[in-house]
Amino acid sequence: MKIKNKAGFTLVELLVVVLIIGVLASVAIPQYFKVVERSRISAPNSIFGGIGSAQESYQARMGGYTADFATLDQTFTASDGTPCAGATCIMGDFTFTIALVGQTGYTIAALRTARAGGVLPQRYGGYTITYTVPGNTISFSGGSNTAELQ
Repeated sequence: MKIKNKAGFTLVELLVVVLIIGVLASVAIPQYFKVVERSRISAPNSIFGGIGSAQESYQARMGGYTADFATLDQTFTASDGTPCAGATCIMGDFTFTIALVGQTGYTIAALRTARAGGVLPQRYGGYTITYTVPGNTISFSGGSNTAELQ
């Protein structure tokens, strides 16, 4: 009686492959979330530039800065589709707040918020990116692991 060789993989071979995939995933998944969060940071940086140019235009016309989105030359639209007014506006994943610093400067704070019904990313939590004029500096505060986003 002839016994045919059966083609296939042994249980050990399959376990080794699953182990290798698990190790690769444990390295790749945190890097993926880091890249996604860093891409989200590009939105506030772009908005900082828009608000900054509108603030400089306002300063040239009025002699000072404003803490009201509605008085700027550029219209900023909130996440719900309405024009931003007042000192605070929710745009995308961030809540933006303009605050005056004396007569010669202002700050724009972008607080990372969760979208409606969502949760903040566990790795970073809620953090704030602050753009300061004069000096044109950007700083991070709050949250956890935000140093890897800078």
